[in-house]
Amino acid sequence: MGNTSCYPVATGCNQFWDMGLRPSGPQLALRVCIKPNVSQLSIGARLTGFDVDDEIAILKLELAAGFDTLDWRMIPQLSHSEGNQAMSATSRRPPPDWLIQETPRTGFQKRHNWRATALACDPNNPERLVETVCLVQAAKEPSDRIASTYSDNLKDAWNTASYANRFNLHVTQQHGKADTNPLIAVQVCIPVVCEVIASTTPHWLAAGDFVTVCAYPQQEVQKFIFDGNEPFQDVPQAFFHYAAATSGGKDIVWDLQGCREQNSGTYLLVDPVVRRRPPATVRNLFFATVGNERGLGKVSPNPKQIDLLHPKCTRLCETFDPERLAAYGKGAGFACFQ
Repeated sequence: MGNTSCYPVATGCNQFWDMGLRPSGPQLALRVCIKPNVSQLSIGARLTGFDVDDEIAILKLELAAGFDTLDWRMIPQLSHSEGNQAMSATSRRPPPDWLIQETPRTGFQKRHNWRATALACDPNNPERLVETVCLVQAAKEPSDRIASTYSDNLKDAWNTASYANRFNLHVTQQHGKADTNPLIAVQVCIPVVCEVIASTTPHWLAAGDFVTVCAYPQQEVQKFIFDGNEPFQDVPQAFFHYAAATSGGKDIVWDLQGCREQNSGTYLLVDPVVRRRPPATVRNLFFATVGNERGLGKVSPNPKQIDLLHPKCTRLCETFDPERLAAYGKGAGFACFQ
């Protein structure tokens, strides 16, 4: 479960609120209510280790300045002149407008992002408690803190992890390694949805609120794929291309953010977004052909927009889409063989 520490405990694992393990006591008590159906064997997913009905004590909850980047996609659009004046290499930036739907999805709601120390039972040894550093996210509007609010976030994390699993297997094969000892180039933090069952800070989170929790040990979140202004890094760029290519251009994994782990070199991604091509309807066909003149039809990226986020191919890209066609939904490419 990420960076953890363990110690024995004499009390039951469902009595966190009254344990008194620290003088100040836990700040929150949570109960897991939704766990995505992701296989523990997936090498593209970083799981929490929490299961449905597990209770979690949040011993420490803090706002981290390094998590500000998580909110960049919630920034309202700037005009062209305002954008040129406001942007710099380190300033908060709005996302490209063609990646924002006309009707905002739940993944674009403003949220609180906390770095938290969580305490839960070791799934392999119920006599031990495991301390895990996590990212806790909650909708800023109290009325939005319901379980269904986070459905898009869970779906996008699961889909991105599925692509990461296949990408890691491809990387392993390219390096001549056996599947039994795979190379882990990319992993996605898979959140669980939890209900707050007790709180000492009801002005932030109250009993009955729902939040998401994922194992994320770092103190900051770095953008890898966002608006094309990020430093070019081979692995995230190749992964972005791989997902587009293997979906035949139907899925764009976007807002790839997180950290690169020092020991393993793995890119650990958190809270990604998947942009899906709209279904082939007469309305969508109309918007695709004439919508741009009216400012419509911005959801499905075209080749120029993909090129903005992925300006050049890496050597790894050439192993699955050598002519750079499958990512645009053209030609056979690697996508037809998945």
